[in-house]
Amino acid sequence: MIDNHVKIPNKVTWAIRLLWASLALGILSSLPWAFGSLTPELPGWTTWSVMIFTFGLSAALIYLTSQRYNWARMVNFAFYILGVLSTFRDAAAFFSGPFYSWSISLSTMLIDAVAFYWLLTSEGAAWFKRSRAD
Repeated sequence: MIDNHVKIPNKVTWAIRLLWASLALGILSSLPWAFGSLTPELPGWTTWSVMIFTFGLSAALIYLTSQRYNWARMVNFAFYILGVLSTFRDAAAFFSGPFYSWSISLSTMLIDAVAFYWLLTSEGAAWFKRSRAD
């Protein structure tokens, strides 16, 4: 079992806080889309189910990362990379949306980049490396 009594480095604490803040921003920015996408062809439960699953999975990965599960940190980072790549695969479509939508998306990507930098380098890397040895 993981010993949670080991002091968490400052950068790891802040990285986790940034991931939670980014998730909150993502949820808030998705609400107009969720309400706007309700059409007869796409039932509301489909949109809401996808959102609840996606945000729930993200929340679970952030929580598990904060509990020092290295695999959760890596899965979360892999999802981040896939998200960034898919966003910029068609940059014209990304920037054609409303200003608030793409500006929040860019902000959350930058926030996540800082968080993952802190989780994957120096103090963060050392903290996760020691997780099973402590």
